This record gives sequence, structure tokens and C-alpha cells, in this order.
Amino acid sequence: MRDDLNALVASCDDLFSLPEVCLKLRAALDDPACDFARVAAIVKTEPVLAARILRIVNSALFGFAARIDSIDRALMIMGTQQLNDLVMADTAVSRCRKLSFQGFDMTAFWRRSVDCAVTARLLALECNVLDGERYFLLGLLHDIGHLVLWCNDSAQMQAIFAEHDQRGESLITLERRKLGFDYAQVGAALLHTWHLPEASVAAIGRHPHPQVAKDYPLETAIVHIASVVAAGLDVAAIPAAVWEATGRDAAALDTILAARESAIEEACALILTPVAVTTRHCA
Repeated sequence: MRDDLNALVASCDDLFSLPEVCLKLRAALDDPACDFARVAAIVKTEPVLAARILRIVNSALFGFAARIDSIDRALMIMGTQQLNDLVMADTAVSRCRKLSFQGFDMTAFWRRSVDCAVTARLLALECNVLDGERYFLLGLLHDIGHLVLWCNDSAQMQAIFAEHDQRGESLITLERRKLGFDYAQVGAALLHTWHLPEASVAAIGRHPHPQVAKDYPLETAIVHIASVVAAGLDVAAIPAAVWEATGRDAAALDTILAARESAIEEACALILTPVAVTTRHCA
């Protein structure tokens, strides 16, 4: 199955390969000698990207006390990995949001993805996890495997979605029966080619069935819970073992849901709309 997944992802490489800036950032972060100046210089080579990142970090969604007016300042406050996660989130959406498939509601897809991103980040903060930006990225990309599947064979996926709508059978079940794998496994294979950390790849690949996640149970549990909330499914069906992995219980959602709606609207505006750029954004 791994070979099939790799071949599937490779067939869509032109659409889903990461831009040069992400590859350079990944190489820099993998270098023990890397410093803030090197990371900042890479981001500044893409003025539009730098502007979008500054717009995101200065939003109420992230709630920093003082305005962050430069990439250098963002690095000092957030750190290299957190900034890289935001760059990855922004560039992944920018790369994929113009895709269109007959029978696939792209607007609903991205709104649900942003919903999952916001919910995952809020839940991570509720669980006292420090790197909330990583969970924002995971939530945003939790369903990206479906874009790869639709890109590969939209007619087949249209038939699978239609059967799901008609019979009520889960997409996971239908995809595994008809394809031999599911969208989450495809998403994990894609993230592996992007050289994301193993914990991120595992969380995406296993989030539909978090109770079988022996490795990285916290990451997987948070993405699962956020995906259930974003999809409008019954949160009461979330297994107790999944909540145990977070160190919280279902009552934690009360606080999250209260803050979620306004945060989603802001995140959609931040992530899904273009931004004007001026040279000061690159400082």
C-alpha cells in the first residue's frame, strides 16, 4: 500500500510540490548552525508571504500583546519552528486554494479546514501545549488528502462522494474498499514528502481512528476532536480514551466553542484572502 500511496502523491507532484521558500526553510531548520538571521532572510525573499505572515501573527487569533512589525520580531517572539509552521500553512493554502473539481464544494472544504485549524489550536492551548501553531497547521491540512484524490481521479471520487451521500456510509470505509486506502493515509504520504515531522505525519494519517494511535496520541487526539467539531458531527461519540490522551474531558469544548466562531471568521479572512504588500513588511 505504501508504494501505491507514494505513486499517487507523485502523480500530482506538479500541483502539490512545495515552493522553494518552504524547502529552503526546512533545510535551514535541519541545520544545527541555523540562526534567526538566516531564517528571516529566507522569508524576506518572498515579500507577499512575509506580509501575509505578519497579518496573521498580528491578528486577534494569536493575541500577542504588542504589534509585531517585522519578520525578525516575529522570530524573536515565536521562534523558528512556529514561524515555519505558519509559513507552511499559508503556502499550502495558497498552492491549493485555486483548485476546482466538478462535484466538490471547495468553499466548504476550506472553511471546514480553517474551522479544524482554529479548533485544534484552541484545544492545544486548553491542553497547555506551547506550540499551538503546529496544531493550526495540522488542522488546516487534516483533509488535504482529499484534494490529492480528486486531483488524481475526480470522476471516481465524485462517484464515491455520491455513494456516501446516498447510503450514508462513511467516506473512510468507501475509500478503503474502492481504493485500498483513505484520504487520511494519502494526506500523511503527502506530508511525508514535505518532510514534516513524524508526529505531524502520524497525526494526519491516524486522526480518523485515534484510538489505534500508539505513537503521538496527543497530536492525533487533538486533530481528531477538532475534525469532529469542524465537520459538525456528534462530539458525544468521541471515545473517552481520546479525551484521556489530551488530559482533558468533553467539558473543555465549552470554553473552545465560545471563542471559536469569531476566530473562524477572522482566520478565513486571514488565510483565504490576498493581502497588499509594501516593502516595510520585509523589514
